[in-house]
Amino acid sequence: MKQLPALVFALFCAAATYSGFGCGGAGGGGSRPIPAVAELSGTVRDAVNSAPLAPATVTVSQNGGSHSTATDERGFYFVDSLAADQAHVTASAPGRQTYDTDIRLAPGRNTLNVELRRTP
Repeated sequence: MKQLPALVFALFCAAATYSGFGCGGAGGGGSRPIPAVAELSGTVRDAVNSAPLAPATVTVSQNGGSHSTATDERGFYFVDSLAADQAHVTASAPGRQTYDTDIRLAPGRNTLNVELRRTP
């Protein structure tokens, strides 16, 4: 019965190592660093009168994937679960020119406010 805690610990470490987290200490497998997570939020507004644009679509592309969201009635958007890394951001709305930019997302909260011009 004295070996039960050691067995439980060994099973926990094996599962954690298989999942990529590992167990620290002597004999505990290596661990991978957990990537930093970023969020991006802001507003999409008219470039002339600063009126909020809704619906507008904001898409964040990075590392081969993308996350899209629509603005609310205040022109506000929020995208989470992003990697703290380079990202390409596109904002669009009906009757407006598309906005494209490349940014570097820092860990935690990031803000990008966008103004869209009417299409000629």
